[in-house]
Amino acid sequence: MKIYKLNLDVDNYQGCFINETNLTKRDFKEINRGRKLTFKEGCITFNYANDEGLKIGDVIRCWDFRGLLINNRTYNIFNKNEKFEIQYIRFQDDFILLNNLKVIDALNNNKTVFEYLDNDIIGVEKYCFKMLDFPPLFQTSRFDGIVDMKYFVTDEFLNIVNENQLKGFKFIEAWDSEKD
Repeated sequence: MKIYKLNLDVDNYQGCFINETNLTKRDFKEINRGRKLTFKEGCITFNYANDEGLKIGDVIRCWDFRGLLINNRTYNIFNKNEKFEIQYIRFQDDFILLNNLKVIDALNNNKTVFEYLDNDIIGVEKYCFKMLDFPPLFQTSRFDGIVDMKYFVTDEFLNIVNENQLKGFKFIEAWDSEKD
């Protein structure tokens, strides 16, 4: 079994910036925490970054916060999958926030190599996961209760992206159970 970090292909696909919002900094900190959000539709408007030569993908990186934005096509594909635990918030046209709600205690804390600054964990150098029945898309919580902001996916998620030729996703292998 393999687990991948979900990244975005920002070298080949357009990103966006917030044009206008009535959300606070505190509101933005709630994104990617595994909790339902109470944002109202249309509370943010966006503009594409207008990077010459870059295409618009099915997933869009917003440079102003750490949320994933997807278009209507991707929404329709993901929304059909009952294994996904996602809250979708439509902001405007093709800007739909994908707010993951599936956070699991999946890290093998004895084998995961954490990065420290003084005594504080600042990241993960090497991931090692427990042997679980993973959902296609999830986030992890660390032993100290902090939710890792990164999205993780399984081969099932990769297959959905590849079979539907969704553009703008990038996957980096985080863990291979056969190598660990």
